[in-house]
Amino acid sequence: MKYNLQIDIYGEMLKTLRLGNRNGKIATSKPILILSIIDSISAGDIVENKFSFEDSYLRLRYKTLSEFFLGQIKTQFLPFFIRPYFHLDSEPFYELAWKSDKRPETNSHTPSAKYLRDNLAYAKLDDDLWELLQVQENRDYLKQVIINRYLNNFNLP
Repeated sequence: MKYNLQIDIYGEMLKTLRLGNRNGKIATSKPILILSIIDSISAGDIVENKFSFEDSYLRLRYKTLSEFFLGQIKTQFLPFFIRPYFHLDSEPFYELAWKSDKRPETNSHTPSAKYLRDNLAYAKLDDDLWELLQVQENRDYLKQVIINRYLNNFNLP
């Protein structure tokens, strides 16, 4: 891979995701969602830097990767997907685009699917990251960064 300072910067950002912790177990939902986005770009299912939480391919890929890395999902699936989709907005390379100019109040909890349908237009990546992800070599590198940092006991299917 040709050296690129930007890819290193994004690699470092991916290594320092703010992850939830439940009963002493670190949540891997954000890294798995990022892998799902990268795979969706590779497959040509995300061709524009805009993706909806209702995107069926992205949700299916997220579910497949979640089950691969975490085992069978024993909870209602949609809230399981919405959580990282919404909370990834706390990272500097991911942004939620609201339908109105002002972000609606949420009381800092994970909103419902109805709330997102009513208020959210889409999510997007930082434009520079999006451009980097148009190159397969960069996608492979960033996927490996995520796997090595958060999912090192597994291999991608």
